[in-house]
Amino acid sequence: MAPSVRVRLGKKAKEGPCAVCPHAILKGVVHAAVLRAFGLSQKGVPKWRGEHVHLACLPAFLIADYTRYVDRQKKPRGRQAGSSPFKLEPEQLAERKHLIRTRARLLRLVLATSDKDRIARLKERVVKVQSELGKYGGAPRQNMMRRGEEDRAELEEKLGM
Repeated sequence: MAPSVRVRLGKKAKEGPCAVCPHAILKGVVHAAVLRAFGLSQKGVPKWRGEHVHLACLPAFLIADYTRYVDRQKKPRGRQAGSSPFKLEPEQLAERKHLIRTRARLLRLVLATSDKDRIARLKERVVKVQSELGKYGGAPRQNMMRRGEEDRAELEEKLGM
């Protein structure tokens, strides 16, 4: 069913159509008024849509309403599973992601420091991580690293890579 449904029974004040069948609901006949909430207005007030159905048509209406909201398929979002350009197992992809993040963290540390000894130690670690990344498809492309030209030039100067 819809997120919020209210069913009220009452006698029809005037003749009107049934939401399920082609027959009219006659004046004075007991019928069901189905009210469904469809989100909120801009003022935060629920928007309701009401439909009138015969009592005999109510089960068919509620089943159709239930299947409309429960059985619908949501569109998958993002990159589909298995569409990675690297044909790796999930454990290997997790290890690759870990290594890429480690490499990015080390490069940020290189950019943040001007101490030659520390840069040399960080360079050793970057080279080690990049060699491990070679098993999992290598380092990411330059245009995928989201680093500005100035930062790329500074890394090139400090690391000589």
